[in-house]
Amino acid sequence: MSTADPTPAARALAYVAAANPDHGSGGAQVVQKARRAPARTPTFDEIGTTGLRHSGGFVIEEWLNHLAGPRGVKAWREMSDNDPVVGAILFAIEMLARGVEWNVEPGSDDRAAKLVESCMHDMSGTWADFVAESFSMLPYGWAMHEIVYKRRLGSDPGTTTTSDGRVVSLPGSRFNDGLIGWRKLPIRAQETLQHWKFSEDGGIEAMVQMAWDGVRRELPMEKALLFRTTTRRNNPEGRSILRNAYVSWFRKKNIEEIEAIGVERDLAGIPMLTAPENLDLYQEVNLKHLQEAQALVTSVRRDEDEGIVKNFGWEFELVTTGGSRQLDTDKIIRRYDQRITTTVLADFILMAQDAVGSYGLGKAKIATFGQAMQAFLGMNAEVKNRYAIPRLLKLNGMSVETPPRLVPGDVDEVDPEQVSAFIQNLHLAGAPIDWNHNLMSFMYKLAGLPEPPEHPADEPLPEPRETEPTDAELAAAAARAEEEANA
Repeated sequence: MSTADPTPAARALAYVAAANPDHGSGGAQVVQKARRAPARTPTFDEIGTTGLRHSGGFVIEEWLNHLAGPRGVKAWREMSDNDPVVGAILFAIEMLARGVEWNVEPGSDDRAAKLVESCMHDMSGTWADFVAESFSMLPYGWAMHEIVYKRRLGSDPGTTTTSDGRVVSLPGSRFNDGLIGWRKLPIRAQETLQHWKFSEDGGIEAMVQMAWDGVRRELPMEKALLFRTTTRRNNPEGRSILRNAYVSWFRKKNIEEIEAIGVERDLAGIPMLTAPENLDLYQEVNLKHLQEAQALVTSVRRDEDEGIVKNFGWEFELVTTGGSRQLDTDKIIRRYDQRITTTVLADFILMAQDAVGSYGLGKAKIATFGQAMQAFLGMNAEVKNRYAIPRLLKLNGMSVETPPRLVPGDVDEVDPEQVSAFIQNLHLAGAPIDWNHNLMSFMYKLAGLPEPPEHPADEPLPEPRETEPTDAELAAAAARAEEEANA
């Protein structure tokens, strides 16, 4: 290093001095040079990259080639539709998602909250259908929904002329306030994805569709909602929750196919065709007879069309194995089923079938599954709150500084006995309990009772009836009296 170059310590000191001119007096000469240097402005340029591997709009993150792109979509579809264990898991998730109650949490403008709530129930499809469809992100890793708007002009808004001269009916609405609402939030099927459009900094710009009609469509992100199981590396295709279960499913599928063939052969027997004594099937002149014999034994099935036609001298018989298999395929398949359910925290599904596991263990596993489900609902709601609601408010000229939020309810139902025990413990501890209308409504709803009547603000709630104290209350009162006496 030449004498003209500053040492690392000097360079560090110059950097500190530039950031803090009031720094100590050490290295005054370097500090003086730093002060004479032109002031630098902060930069907002993005320098690094997420590391997502993509080329030409195709994501190439999956290292198993037969799970990448359209082949991966086909594999997740086959697992969802053909495997009973995977189907049971996804069915449970969908039913739980449909049963969750969604509420609108107001922001700074009550009008905005009312608009969002009214739009939820003014679409061509139900809100529950939309939520269930968006949860197709779980098997596929992602789900793209297009936001289709409408002008709310009542139930009979009339017709309009499109750009190509067609006269079409305007979508109806339950409201006639002239505001812009959601007409529908339809899914754009994962099978129709051709490729993605990425920006220079790695952002997702659009989904390019190639549907079954052969028409190429480009759906920009400004008009879409992208639900993903994970945003790692900003991968638009997320990651299927079935990915870790794929190997177990693939092996189980092959074993089941082999097992089915084996069962058929064990029940029907293995076809064996014996040629006449003087006929050598492996001579070239008898090649035709060999091919016919092979076709016969490989096509024998026990069904309504069974039957054999043979020439004189040929002998046909079914050979049975006459013994049990060395490997228990049922045990092997159960092991793979257990692994499949474990990867998605749903192994409680198999507990009753195996007749093993305690009630407490099953309850704990269900609670863990419910927590995972609650997390997915939160991720789902965050997409709506971050993109769908602000865009809707902006179109209607409303403030988006503190917009309303969609909040999903709890997946797990609260146990009324636990709540009752909790309130009783509070009462025994002497904690004040305000029996207002909100608390009474919650308790009535928890018990499945109708909504209690609301008392006017100036009318106090009736005092609770005097009842005989319980043994626990008497013991607690005696303990308090003893403590006061000792004090």
